[in-house]
Amino acid sequence: MDRLWTLQLAMPKSREFMMVGREADELGEQDIYIALPNKDLLRLFDGFEVVAEKDLPKQIDVLLYAEHTSGKFEELFTFRDARERWADRRQRSTK
Repeated sequence: MDRLWTLQLAMPKSREFMMVGREADELGEQDIYIALPNKDLLRLFDGFEVVAEKDLPKQIDVLLYAEHTSGKFEELFTFRDARERWADRRQRSTK
C-alpha cells in the first residue's frame, strides 16, 4: 500500500490508483486487486497479474486504497452487504 501512496504522490492527477479486496474461496483468504494508470507500473508489484476489467468482482468487501468518490471506482465496484458476506462464510465453512 505504501508503494501505491508513493506513486500517487508522483502522479497526483491520476485517480486510477486503487487497491480493493474480496474474500477468496478459501475461508480466511482474500483476493487483492490493484488498479494502476498504466501496465508498466505492474512490475513494481510482485505477485500481481493483469486481470481483465470484465473479470473483476463487481462487489468488494474491503477498500484498501482509492479515491472512492471517483467515477472510475463507482463504475467498477460496489460494497458487498455484510449479511451476504456472513452467509457466504457460513456456507463455505460447512463444506
